[in-house]
Amino acid sequence: MTFDKTVSSMSIVNASARARESRRRDCLISDPYAEKLSVDVDHDLLSKLGDIFVETVVITSRFFDDAISVFLSEGVTQVVVLGAGMDSRPYRLKELRNSSVKWIEVDFKPVLDYKEEKLSGDVPLCTLHRIGTNILKPGMFDALAGIGWSNSIPTLWVIEGVFHYLAEDQVRTVLLGIRENSASGSGILFSAVSDGSLSHTNKLLETRDLLRSRGSPMTFFLNSPKEFVASLGFSGIDIKFLGHSDLHFGRLPWPPSEVPPAGFTTQWYIKAFVP
Repeated sequence: MTFDKTVSSMSIVNASARARESRRRDCLISDPYAEKLSVDVDHDLLSKLGDIFVETVVITSRFFDDAISVFLSEGVTQVVVLGAGMDSRPYRLKELRNSSVKWIEVDFKPVLDYKEEKLSGDVPLCTLHRIGTNILKPGMFDALAGIGWSNSIPTLWVIEGVFHYLAEDQVRTVLLGIRENSASGSGILFSAVSDGSLSHTNKLLETRDLLRSRGSPMTFFLNSPKEFVASLGFSGIDIKFLGHSDLHFGRLPWPPSEVPPAGFTTQWYIKAFVP
């Protein structure tokens, strides 16, 4: 079973980037499942995306690993990953060992079927459920409730590398749905890209052009992330960006900074809470 669609292919490319990183002695993340999940990678696409793309995937994965681990250590018992792709965290995050966490992955059914096939011999560290549906489809929250998700206790919502491919009104619909259907204290983690006309490296802009040429253009750009998230009724908003002093690790060809790069394309990493 393989994929020939760009968005699905990108989830496998991301797994390949994690596999490559895991082979480094100084790896920022260790994903022992990434090799299995990336056996069908489009090597031509990965090559064209280049090293900066790989480093961006690695730094992004590290942000989500660390942020999710904090939520787990603080006692969250429900995690819902929208657009889960080739995410392997329920198999590898140490905070899940001996826990009562219910982990739910939502994505297109063929994507989840593919992942289940590749990981058929592996055992997750927590209770894992998969829902094969479009995250924009009405009734998603009913489907979650049908497998035991509860809107009366806090949930951690994880949306990594998904919003890039949606329209702004679709992003708003997803986030408003989360806010309106989640218990107070629920957290949300997501990434988004700014619409800068400049780049620290031309490769970042070339990546956008390449994805467009492959039939999967980035369609949602976020230039004022805090204002956007606040307008949807979330609180406790914390924003980081690619190349922030906490998210650089000496891996990027520009210096770390405490200030978002005005006018430059960047990736935002956003944490917020349902009040």
